[in-house]
Amino acid sequence: MSHAFSGLWVGGEVQRPYESRRGHLYLQLVEKGHGDQIVATLPAVVYRRELWRVRRVLDDLGVELSEGQSLRCYGRLDFYPPTGNLQFIVRDVDPLFALGDLERRRQETLERLRKLGLLDRNSERSLDPLPLRLGLVTSAGSAAYQDFVTTLEGSGFAFAPTVADVSVQGKSAEREIARALARLSGQADELDVVVLVRGGGGKSDLAAFDSRLVAEAIANCELPVLTGLGHETDETIADRVAHTRFKTPTGVAEFLVKRVADAERSLLEISRQLAQLARSRRTAAGTRLDLASARLVSAAGRLHHRAQRIERLSRTLAAAASKRPALTRAATEHAERRLAHAPGSLLTKANDRLGRLTERLPERCRARLRAATERLASLDRLQRQLGPEQVLRRGFSITRSAGKVVVSASQIAVGAELQTQLLTGTVASRATVVSETEEDSGG
Repeated sequence: MSHAFSGLWVGGEVQRPYESRRGHLYLQLVEKGHGDQIVATLPAVVYRRELWRVRRVLDDLGVELSEGQSLRCYGRLDFYPPTGNLQFIVRDVDPLFALGDLERRRQETLERLRKLGLLDRNSERSLDPLPLRLGLVTSAGSAAYQDFVTTLEGSGFAFAPTVADVSVQGKSAEREIARALARLSGQADELDVVVLVRGGGGKSDLAAFDSRLVAEAIANCELPVLTGLGHETDETIADRVAHTRFKTPTGVAEFLVKRVADAERSLLEISRQLAQLARSRRTAAGTRLDLASARLVSAAGRLHHRAQRIERLSRTLAAAASKRPALTRAATEHAERRLAHAPGSLLTKANDRLGRLTERLPERCRARLRAATERLASLDRLQRQLGPEQVLRRGFSITRSAGKVVVSASQIAVGAELQTQLLTGTVASRATVVSETEEDSGG
C-alpha cells in the first residue's frame, strides 16, 4: 500500500502537534469546511532525520510549524498493521504554500480591523507630553526588558514602569499579551502610556503579534500603545494598529527619554520667562514706588506750608475782630432796618409793573397780527404775477423732453419726442432739426 500511495502532495491545517522523546514530530492534518468544521483528518509524522531540514526551510521564510498553520506536505501513506493505523510520512513541505497562507490570514485580519474601525483608533489617542508612568508588556528579565529599563534608568528621569510579565512567543503568548493590555487599559488613570516590546528572533517568532486578538487589544486600549518588537524591516499587525511603532525596545525607551527631556526644557524655558517677567515687573513697581514716595514728600511740604498760612490768617482775623466790634454792631443794625422795610417796597413796584404790561399786551398782539396779514397778502399777489399760468397767458410755452424742461437746444437730439405746454392744452412733436445759437453753444 505504501508503494501505491508514494510521492503524494497533501495539504491541510496543523492540529495537535507534539514532539516525541525520540525527536519525531507527530501531528494531525485536517481539512475544514463551512464554519471551520473539520471534514477530514489525516495523522502525520515528520521523522527526526527530516524534521530539522523542514524547520530550517520554514524558519528562513518566517513560518512556524505550529498549531493552526496551513501546510502542503510531500510524502507517502503508511499503514501499520498491528494497530490498524494509517498515517502520512512527511518528507518535505512547500514553504511558499505556508507563506501564502500566512499572508492571506494577515490580510484578512487587517481587513476585519479596517471594517471595525480599529486600525487607527489607538493612533488617535493623545500621548502625554510627560510620559513617566509606564505600563510595560514584555517577558520580564529578557534582553528586551533589560535594554528598555537600562535606557530609562540611565536618563536620570523618574520613570515608573508597571511591568506585565508575559510570554512573547509560543502558544500562550497571544492570550497573555491581550490580557495584559486589557489589564493596563483599566489603569488609564494611573498610567500615561503602554509599551509592548520583545527582543530579536526569527520571523516566525512574531506570530503572536500578527494575531487579531492582540491587535484588537491594542486598538481598544484606553492609553496610547508604543511597540518595539526587535525587527527593522518586518511590520506586524500589532505595529500597524499601535499608536507609534519603533524598531527596537531601545528605540522606544530613547523616544520616551527625549519626550520627557523636551518637556523639561520647555518647563525650564517657561520658568526662565516667568522669572524674567517677575524681575521686570518688580523693577517697574520699584520705580513707581519711588515716584510715589517723592510725590508724598512734596505733598507733605505743601500741606505744611498751607497750614502755616492758615495759622497766620487766623491770627490776623482774630486781631481784626477784636479792634472793630463797635463798627460791626452798627453795620448789623443798619442792615436789619433795611431788611425790615424791603419786602413791602419790592411788592408795590412789582404790582405796578405787572399792571402796565397787562394794559399794553392786547394792542401789541393786534399790531403783530395786522402786519403778518399784510405780508401774507403781498406774497400771494407776487406768486400770482410770477406763476407759470401768467407766463403762458402772455403767449409763452414750456417745452419738455423726457420729462425735463428744455432751456437749450443742446438738450435735444434729432428725433427726440417733445411735449409743449400751452395755456390750454399740450402739443406733442418730434425734433427734425436742432440748431444752436452762439449763446447756447458757449461761443
